Amino acid sequence: MNQKKYYPTAFALYMTYFILGIAVTIMSQYKQNFAAMWGAEKLADGTFDVSSVMAVIAATGLGRLIAFPFAGPFSDKYGRKQSALVGVVFFAIFFISITFSPNIYIAYILMIFSGMANSFLDTSITPSCMEIFKENGAIANLFTKFAISVSQFLLPFMITWVAAQNLSFRTLYFVAAAIIIIDGIFLLFLPFPPKSETAPENKGTAQKKEKIKFTPSTIALICIGFTATTTFQLYLNCNQELGALYGLENPQMIQSFYSVGIVCAVFLTSFLMKKRFETDPRIGDLSLCSVAACRSGRQ
Repeated sequence: MNQKKYYPTAFALYMTYFILGIAVTIMSQYKQNFAAMWGAEKLADGTFDVSSVMAVIAATGLGRLIAFPFAGPFSDKYGRKQSALVGVVFFAIFFISITFSPNIYIAYILMIFSGMANSFLDTSITPSCMEIFKENGAIANLFTKFAISVSQFLLPFMITWVAAQNLSFRTLYFVAAAIIIIDGIFLLFLPFPPKSETAPENKGTAQKKEKIKFTPSTIALICIGFTATTTFQLYLNCNQELGALYGLENPQMIQSFYSVGIVCAVFLTSFLMKKRFETDPRIGDLSLCSVAACRSGRQ
């Protein structure tokens, strides 16, 4: 089967993660705007209390938790394309509506939609890209992080440009909504690879269910995924305050520096994984497991 015909599909799928990178960080860049919009208390230094905004941002994780039990079975039953389109719809609703939310309660629901979009995209993009790039499935999966990091690197520059043009903070939300809608239209018509399935040896017999075994390595990977995700979320949502504390003139730019480090790590990890695959093919399953554990946090 000629996999090259699926390359445009892969690009469109990675574009959804490009938008995901914006979705998980843009509100943290505009905390003051949202706090003012929702009537937050004004502090002694003239800024607004952003605790309510941080609470809304946290709803992303709740949305992921709500959707994960359904997103996987939905993707398996109805297809990777349908799962991706559901994620696109949720993101479009989020980007278009969040800047008009009258209070934190509506915003909280919309942020849950953003988290649900993340889950549905995870159950589509990750298996689809691994099916398109079968020879380098783990690396293809790792590059979803690259797509996210690129948008997070560019976002502070886009915010600076929008501010210089005296445009509303809603501008980038509308741009992101337009991109995800256009991308969704492409995904609607682009071909997806057939789903990889392992047929049972004896179709007439019931498959023996194996119990999940938590080995020390498994527990260590889970802990890495949990702690890495927590650090990631805390840093991306609070880095502006950290930059201001150190006296940076444009504290939002600290996110770009952080993203540069991620991009460098992605390329280095991809190189090391590729070299290891060539020397020892048995490492493949372990690499996939490690990447999956790291991916469980996005981002």
